[in-house]
Amino acid sequence: MDNDQELLDSYNEEGTIDELIKMNESKQDMEELESFDQVLSEDPMTVGRAFAGRRGAGIRHNPESKIIALKNLIESSEIFETDKEFLQSVIDGVLVEKKAKIEQDKFKLESERAAKIEQEKFKLESEKARLNLKN
Repeated sequence: MDNDQELLDSYNEEGTIDELIKMNESKQDMEELESFDQVLSEDPMTVGRAFAGRRGAGIRHNPESKIIALKNLIESSEIFETDKEFLQSVIDGVLVEKKAKIEQDKFKLESERAAKIEQEKFKLESEKARLNLKN
């Protein structure tokens, strides 16, 4: 029950409990999706590119859409009913790209932090040397 309530809260209280339970039981990794509050522009663009070659997909998106809006948009499309395997492969591809971007950003931040620490250590050593020369 707590898991259903978390899903309900994370999707701005849209949808029914039955829909949320169904989503929870699906193969998608909902925890991964819940971790993204705002969908970044590359995510819907990736989805849009994937659907662009599919006639009748009829999906138009806003780069600032929240996940729930994209979910509703996809579920209301013709492609959702006709080619679920394709849809799942698109979703999996977006998640792989998102995970790679997160890892890349994490590595960049860790590298910047390590460089900043080294810079501060160097400043501290320089200041110690300067103070020792004065004495």
